[in-house]
Amino acid sequence: SPAFFGVVLHSLLSDVIVSLSRLYDGNRSERNLIRFLDFIDKNRQIFTKRAFETRRRLPKGDWRLKHHRRISSMTVNSHRRRITDCQTVLDNLKVWRDKAYAHSDKKYFDTPSLLKTDAPLKYGQLRALIKLAGKILNTYSVAFDGNFTVVRVLNAFDVDKVLDILNRHRQSILSVRTPAHNTGHNDARSSGTPS
Repeated sequence: SPAFFGVVLHSLLSDVIVSLSRLYDGNRSERNLIRFLDFIDKNRQIFTKRAFETRRRLPKGDWRLKHHRRISSMTVNSHRRRITDCQTVLDNLKVWRDKAYAHSDKKYFDTPSLLKTDAPLKYGQLRALIKLAGKILNTYSVAFDGNFTVVRVLNAFDVDKVLDILNRHRQSILSVRTPAHNTGHNDARSSGTPS
């Protein structure tokens, strides 16, 4: 059903564009990665090994203390640079959000294809922004309390499973419709191959 999947894809894309914009836009949102990094930089003392040990109530010599990484200004600045390196993509993302998804700019509403040429954006770039946000947040989460979040789709093959079930169901219906006796003709409906 192309219409169903088209609507779902458009809805998901809309959410990704608006959410990523909010996450990376340091000027419009109070809770974003830029302000988060500013907070981290001003409060690096909460990421010391001693603070980690106290927060987790770990015994002296615990293996987690040996692997704890200190958060330095270099760490924070490297994450700021990684975000700055994505500025062109972020600028294009902002155009998509402001002109097409959060608001309907007349120019792009009348000619949606202009958006792709005025502010090129690819799925791989969106995926990279999601991965970068996960990496940044996990760095500080691990240093703070040892928790690491995996940003991974656990049900990535659900659509394939549904399509396989539908195909098997279709095949079973077609096999019921074919005559009980074999006429010797190799009919596409009874051959087991999709038509």
